[in-house]
Amino acid sequence: MKENRLTYLEGLRGVAALMVFLCHFCYAFYFALYSTKIIEANMPGNLDAHLAVTPLNILYNGKLAVQIFFILCGYVISIKYFKTGNKDYLVKSAVKRYFRLLIPIIFLEVVTFFLMKMGAYHNEAAAVISKSQDWFMNFNRQTPTVLTLLKEIFLDAFLGEPFYYNNVLWIIKYEFLGSLMVYTILYFTGKWKYRDVLYVILILVSIRSFYVSIFIGMFLCDLMHQEHSLVRFCRNKFILLISTLVGLVFATYPAAGQNLNHTFYRYLGTPRVIIFYVIGTTLLFWVLLNSKWMQKLLNNNIFQILGKYSFGIYLIHFPVIATFSAWFLLVLDGKIGYNSIMIINLLVTAVIVFSLAVVFTKYVEPIGTKVGNKVVEKIKD
Repeated sequence: MKENRLTYLEGLRGVAALMVFLCHFCYAFYFALYSTKIIEANMPGNLDAHLAVTPLNILYNGKLAVQIFFILCGYVISIKYFKTGNKDYLVKSAVKRYFRLLIPIIFLEVVTFFLMKMGAYHNEAAAVISKSQDWFMNFNRQTPTVLTLLKEIFLDAFLGEPFYYNNVLWIIKYEFLGSLMVYTILYFTGKWKYRDVLYVILILVSIRSFYVSIFIGMFLCDLMHQEHSLVRFCRNKFILLISTLVGLVFATYPAAGQNLNHTFYRYLGTPRVIIFYVIGTTLLFWVLLNSKWMQKLLNNNIFQILGKYSFGIYLIHFPVIATFSAWFLLVLDGKIGYNSIMIINLLVTAVIVFSLAVVFTKYVEPIGTKVGNKVVEKIKD
């Protein structure tokens, strides 16, 4: 990822982190941007309910952002192998990955534990005002205990469904187990003549799971290092244009899959939201891999900075929204207009999240990397 020609992938990661942040802020305070229900709208003229069924939903589409994270995971962890064919790298990376994830998770969970103990979470009360009872009210309601804390850190985060302290950790299981599967597949079949057939089978079998985009990322990485005639054909400018247009249609599909009768999305048929996002992400990612102007766009300094701190932004943003942002609404509710509160709230919350993400990236993430490196050294000895 340090290579200049790959920095655009870091920019894409930053865009995805920003989308997730905006998604959860919108769901917390403008839930109609997801649900499309007028009764849950807060903007003038019920604008939020109407925006939800337009392509503009891509700006805050967290479900789409997750697919971007997954396809990046499969692609990025495969790059070095397809360039060097070094199997030792696969083994070392598999060992390091657990500890690189574990240390940040421990930090986040412990902080959340004490915030809950202190009664700092105000999402339940804020949800009543923001009309997000169906979503924002459902988090961090349980009584925190050391046993549930340890269970979520060491078991649920990597193998289960964490929901007690930090719901954002649900993605860790798929990135962790998915990356281990990719490392294993590459180790045993990376030079196999018919490995493309294996990729297709894996994608078809996992099409209804979150692992599918990780496998697609691995497949696309392999294709980018081949000179197959089909690959050259798919790099044709006309094909890339069609891929962009079709990809945008699928990628901007409204997340709730409701109230689409008067939109062009109705022509996609029965809502298969995640599959639609997988298709959209795959097509647009392929275009990105072969488009210099898109790469240049993502090499913008803003996206690069967001990419650098993306993991911290992803992990930290929801606790901030459920504590500070919710408290901010409760304090100012009734004193100034709701939308005025939210404009200020969004700006202040963004500054807090980014500042904490910088600290997290500088001081917490490196600990996980150091621990992982030491474990690998011990194993070698």
